[in-house]
Amino acid sequence: MPKTKKTGKVSSAASLNAQVAKLMTTMSAALATAKALGLPVLTAEERVHTNGKLRAGETAAIGSVLATVDANPALFASLADDDDGTVDTASARAALSQAAALGPFVEVIAQLHTVVSDGMMASGAAVKTLSVPAYAIGKVMARTNAKVRTTMAPALTFYGTPARTRVAQATRATNKAKRAAKGAKSPSTGG
Repeated sequence: MPKTKKTGKVSSAASLNAQVAKLMTTMSAALATAKALGLPVLTAEERVHTNGKLRAGETAAIGSVLATVDANPALFASLADDDDGTVDTASARAALSQAAALGPFVEVIAQLHTVVSDGMMASGAAVKTLSVPAYAIGKVMARTNAKVRTTMAPALTFYGTPARTRVAQATRATNKAKRAAKGAKSPSTGG
């Protein structure tokens, strides 16, 4: 079990599982509360292509732009949605206020993600220092040892499937190329 950097303590599996279960309950409640806010949910593509990612300090810069629009409405009349030529900045200010309010929450969530993700990756790395070489030995031994083959079956299936898929794809590509080459060599019939 990995030691924590700050304390050097090793958590028992039971204690860690209990703490994670408690955290999951808290996070599930926080997720339900966040969903209840009625915030928009973007698609994966919208998330990638949005221009709504605000940099640090950008809310203040946008606020000054909106103040300038309010102070000089005639200069920005081309941006008006209605026929009277006035630009309504109220909805933009509301969206800016919402973004500013959510910013600190997003920062805390990002820090939480980092802590949990790092813990998961460190644990994964710790286990793989033994499991990777053990898998390599077990894979070889499974060819001749039925007991090893049986106990290693889930790992052999899991790790072997991508390799078998790559081999099958390469075989299909080779066969396709051979058929194409064979077709190119055959004499053309024409008139």
